[in-house]
Amino acid sequence: MAVREWLLNLSYCYKMGRAVDRLILGAAQFGLSYGITNPSSDQVPFEETENIIRFCKANDIVQLDTAAVYGDSETVLGKLQLSEMLVDTKLPPNNQFTRCCSLRDAVNASLERLNLCSLNTLYFHSSSDLLASDVSVLEDDLEGLKSEGIIRRFGVSIYDPEELGPILDVIKPDVIQVPYNLFDNRIVSSGWAKQLSVLGIDINARSAFLQGVLLDNEEQYHRYAPSWQPYLKLYHDWCAELDLSKLQIALGYFFSCPYLSKVIIGVHSLDHLQQIAGAIETVSSIELDFPDFNAPRNLFDPRTWTKK
Repeated sequence: MAVREWLLNLSYCYKMGRAVDRLILGAAQFGLSYGITNPSSDQVPFEETENIIRFCKANDIVQLDTAAVYGDSETVLGKLQLSEMLVDTKLPPNNQFTRCCSLRDAVNASLERLNLCSLNTLYFHSSSDLLASDVSVLEDDLEGLKSEGIIRRFGVSIYDPEELGPILDVIKPDVIQVPYNLFDNRIVSSGWAKQLSVLGIDINARSAFLQGVLLDNEEQYHRYAPSWQPYLKLYHDWCAELDLSKLQIALGYFFSCPYLSKVIIGVHSLDHLQQIAGAIETVSSIELDFPDFNAPRNLFDPRTWTKK
């Protein structure tokens, strides 16, 4: 057991070791249909989820990211013996945690569904949930959960770098989860990535593939809004000049940023995960001059999306 714990601790050396150590498996697809490019209208079948988790365990992908709001993702994962993995989850959204509405109750509910005794990271689903709560109570509860070994870290999931100022005015998270991809690098361009690094706050990137949009072939662009087309064509033409797949380029963009700790990747099949695992070791040291595509918010912010 001591050897296993030592091996798990190695996974926290984010900027050292194998590139695969910096992957976090996103689990939204295991509890609901997720992603604008999802080839199926259904969530990933349980048997396929089981195969994906088995592959992760065998290939040192030891961290998972889920949430109470991801359908029955926590319940599905709870059937898969995750005690040797590092599990992150997000609290239910739109909650104001006070002495009457206990943070601990919400954590215990997730632990019960996940069939676990502890969490690696507990996230607030949004900055508004954190800021609407009684922060003094939250600090006491979070420190208590940490000291009891129930959670290792706490973090906040954000959409916009502008949310960070108000968060840091009241509390210092251990980790921030933020969108980062070729169409959305605001966490870096705003200067916040460097600031968080100086403060010792980890940054975990999500939406690396923009729900699959960045991996699509040109023939699939017709299904997207007309206002997206010039940016998608510019991106496609640039990719076509490189001797790399769009998967390698999207992963390479993450690895090109020295401020990011880990990247969350969602998959819809074992084959999809195997493609990512195969590509990631080839791109961790890619050196490219990435252009600024100046994409509009209605392209990079999934909250604004509607299909054509």
